[in-house]
Amino acid sequence: MKPNRRPARLTVVTPRFSIDPGEVSATASIWRSQEHAVRAIRFDQAADLPVSSSRVATALRATASPAALAMTVIAARLESITLFVNGFRGRVLDEEAAAARALDRENGPA
Repeated sequence: MKPNRRPARLTVVTPRFSIDPGEVSATASIWRSQEHAVRAIRFDQAADLPVSSSRVATALRATASPAALAMTVIAARLESITLFVNGFRGRVLDEEAAAARALDRENGPA
């Protein structure tokens, strides 16, 4: 009979979770630039097409207002995402500073 052996201890290595505020800022900048790009899309010329019997021109004039509204909604969504990402960045920085202060208090002066 073999003696009871304890199973070998497994070491699980997990990747460290970290947030780089610079990367978060870059992401927010991308969202902001996309918001500006969407807001720059114009449909006014479609609404100003000369009146003609062309069904294409009629369809373009009819879609100008709904398309402009859709772009406004999309741009607002992109702006909301930007604000959320910037708020997240602020919370990360605040929590990081609070954690550093707590560690400093725990460990005493360096």
